[in-house]
Amino acid sequence: MGRQAEKTRQSRERILRAATAEFGAKGYDAASITAIYEKNNIPKGLVYHNFKGKDDLYLRCAEICFHAMTAYLAAGKEPGRDVQESLRELLLRREQFFRENPCCRQIFFQTLLYPPVHLAEELRALRRELDRGNGNPPFSPVSGGVQRFLSGTVQQ
Repeated sequence: MGRQAEKTRQSRERILRAATAEFGAKGYDAASITAIYEKNNIPKGLVYHNFKGKDDLYLRCAEICFHAMTAYLAAGKEPGRDVQESLRELLLRREQFFRENPCCRQIFFQTLLYPPVHLAEELRALRRELDRGNGNPPFSPVSGGVQRFLSGTVQQ
């Protein structure tokens, strides 16, 4: 990866970490791009150079959280369990994931239960892709990218 490409990647990750923390703490409606760039000393132009706006940022944050949770749950699957035990373990692991990634809890449940109306279809499409296993993770699973990325969001 070239020097400029690496710098761009780092900028996008920094913005996404800040946005994930903001949306995770306040939800879509109360979150603001101004708060994202001001609280994190990110130039406003850099945010808009990398993302179209609040909707684009929210969709990317939801995608990151969905991928992280999907990977976390998949890592805990154990073959040979009956359905009841598998479901119990799935729910326990989901709750553990949310304890470890509190920003994702708000984003996940808002997306499922009361998504921003104008983004509802795009969020449903994202969930369908992940349910089918077709989603393209924004970070390489080989490098532990999603979990490494999310570990940086706890800095609220």
